[in-house]
Amino acid sequence: MLNYLKSIFATVRFRQFARQNERINKTPTDTSTQISVNPIFRDFNRAVGKSVVDITRQKIFVYIKIPRSQQSQKILKDMEAMIKEEISSRNPDYYFSSPERFKNHLWFIGTKR
Repeated sequence: MLNYLKSIFATVRFRQFARQNERINKTPTDTSTQISVNPIFRDFNRAVGKSVVDITRQKIFVYIKIPRSQQSQKILKDMEAMIKEEISSRNPDYYFSSPERFKNHLWFIGTKR
C-alpha cells in the first residue's frame, strides 16, 4: 500500500517536471487578445501526461509515451538526460538504466542498490 501511494506521488511530480509551457499571444482585429498554446507543446504535453512511475520493493519503472510528431519527439530526445537526472536524484537508492524504447514507449528502469 505504501509503494502504491509513493507511485502516485512520484507520477504527479514527474508529470509536473516534464510538462512544457509556452504561450503565444494572438491579436485579432479587435482590441482583445487571445492566448493559444503551441501545437508542438500541446502534443508533447499530451504524451507526457500519460507517463507513469511504478515503485516496487526492488525496482522502479518509469513509462513515458512517445509523442506522435517529429518535433515533439525531438523535445523528448533532448530531455532524456534531464529526465534521467531528475529520476535518479529523487530516488537515490536506485541505479537507473539508459532509456529503452519499445514501439511507442520509453522505459527507464531502476534497480535497488
